[in-house]
Amino acid sequence: MDGYFDATMNALSPSIRFVAGASLALGVLLAGPAAAQQQPYGTIDLRGGITLDTGATRLHQYWNAARGGEVYANVPFYAGRLEVGGAFHHYTALNPDVPPFDALLLVAGWNVEPRLAGPLYGILGGRVGNYRMSFDEEAFAGVRNESEFTAAAHAGLMLRSPGGVFAYVSGAAQQTFTYIRLKPLFVSFGMGFTMRTPNWLQEVLR
Repeated sequence: MDGYFDATMNALSPSIRFVAGASLALGVLLAGPAAAQQQPYGTIDLRGGITLDTGATRLHQYWNAARGGEVYANVPFYAGRLEVGGAFHHYTALNPDVPPFDALLLVAGWNVEPRLAGPLYGILGGRVGNYRMSFDEEAFAGVRNESEFTAAAHAGLMLRSPGGVFAYVSGAAQQTFTYIRLKPLFVSFGMGFTMRTPNWLQEVLR
């Protein structure tokens, strides 16, 4: 098990390792102020938006990604924030030898959101989860579905209003552990809002 973990970490692209390490270091530095300013699990940020696969990887020699959608929820933790969410894209085939497919990303992650100036906040974090590809017909070796471990590093900016509504823009470098590694780059933007976490859900999370 340790060998598999080491091999997985060594295979991660430098950009993902760098952002994940920077997020962890920043989270440690902010642990004291964050604990004083936020109640763990006290609020929930819900957000959704449009996500674009920017292309320019080996995957895009064979497929073209349509505009996708994403939905995420995160809560304050003792340091940083915990999040769960996912995204969906449809890929059309550029080559008649390959079928189109739908891609579903489901992840959990941790990030920090330092205040930069006034209502402007930064976003820096990492995610791990599952990337499922459902092909419209049997693909290579008769496979209709493929589901693989994925990891990503993401960074962005968020503009918060006093009423709890916010807008965001972010980028994510993702790596999926298929036989030939998939390393897409995503750009996302959208809106969200902050709400108080119901008492029963706070008890579940604790």
